[in-house]
Amino acid sequence: METRLLWFCNWSVLGVCATLKLPQIFAVLGARSARGISLPSLLLELAGFLVFLRYQCYFEYPLLTYLEYPILIAQDLILLLCVFHFKGDVKRAAPYIVLYVSAWFILTLQKWIIDLAMQGLSTTRVSWVPTRQQPLTPRDRVTGLRVLEPQRGERAWVSELPRGSQPSDPVGEGSCLNS
Repeated sequence: METRLLWFCNWSVLGVCATLKLPQIFAVLGARSARGISLPSLLLELAGFLVFLRYQCYFEYPLLTYLEYPILIAQDLILLLCVFHFKGDVKRAAPYIVLYVSAWFILTLQKWIIDLAMQGLSTTRVSWVPTRQQPLTPRDRVTGLRVLEPQRGERAWVSELPRGSQPSDPVGEGSCLNS
């Protein structure tokens, strides 16, 4: 029973990943515009997928544990080409593709390079400075997370709090909910 469940989970994740970006790709192609797609976000997502895929390959993990990443990378590359195509300059995509192909090989020249890249991905945080203090709710005290309500034109942020404490200093670390 466990083997069948594991098989079903593996293949369902692959199926979802195979169709994950298709609606966005079809919307871009249908609109004949890449307006609304953030090039830096797309490049960052590609970099994360590439580092993780290379790490999995380097340490020879089983293929089914990371097979969704080549699928996602292929879909992101299609989106990248669409962005440049609809901006009228597909040739500008070439340096990015060369950079990612080069990174594929550079990441495993030395073991410390891939380890450093993975460590950088796992410890990346965004600093924030809230514009107003808000009291903690009971939910904040339980979860250790605090959502700072945005002012007009600001982004919403989640802040990590030590369990059961209130922030005395308004400057901290957190992650952005909407960008």
